[in-house]
Amino acid sequence: MSTRPALVSRHGGFTLVEVVVALAVTGLLMLVLYDGLHLGMRSWAGGMDRSERSEALRRLERFMRGQLARVHLPVGAADGLAGGPRYRGEPTRMRFVGRLSGHAGRGGAYGFDLGVERGRHGMRLTVRYALDAAYAGAPGAPPESHHEVLLDDIGAVRFSYFGVDEHGRWQWSDRWDRARVLPTLVRVEVDANEGRWPAMVFPVREADRWVPTVNP
Repeated sequence: MSTRPALVSRHGGFTLVEVVVALAVTGLLMLVLYDGLHLGMRSWAGGMDRSERSEALRRLERFMRGQLARVHLPVGAADGLAGGPRYRGEPTRMRFVGRLSGHAGRGGAYGFDLGVERGRHGMRLTVRYALDAAYAGAPGAPPESHHEVLLDDIGAVRFSYFGVDEHGRWQWSDRWDRARVLPTLVRVEVDANEGRWPAMVFPVREADRWVPTVNP
């Protein structure tokens, strides 16, 4: 009697090796997809940061160019300045009188005060401005003050001033308090969270002079 070899039947399914290989390939694909998604999210966030930075720089540039081109040196009695220096520059603060540019409000001269103060997430550059009291010439309550944030969530802001000092020398300085002379240039340096921004330099120009009102 002859014997026939038994046929080994294979049921449907995967072997252990096939399952391990499939899991390894799936893990590699998920890793590649995760890396691509993470890179895309970082690129998107970086693009948003650059966009916000560019908009902040444009806002600061518009303000500085508009206001520093309209600075007043009011003439008072005895060829002096009423109320003392009308332009004063410090390393982290700048005060001057000028026309209001690009804002709604009354005409006339406004007092501007740019300074660095602490915000919710870091330092910020702000400006406060109000109708100058010498121009308004009205007794009683001080003029209404307005407040704007020019830069937010930054590390530091530094001002420096270029012009002729009292000895006739042209140089940069971190202070300016000459009563009858304006600086020629103002440099603004900003330290942000991602590093130092390129320095910005703005020209300073004198607007038409005016004689402040003197109350009897």
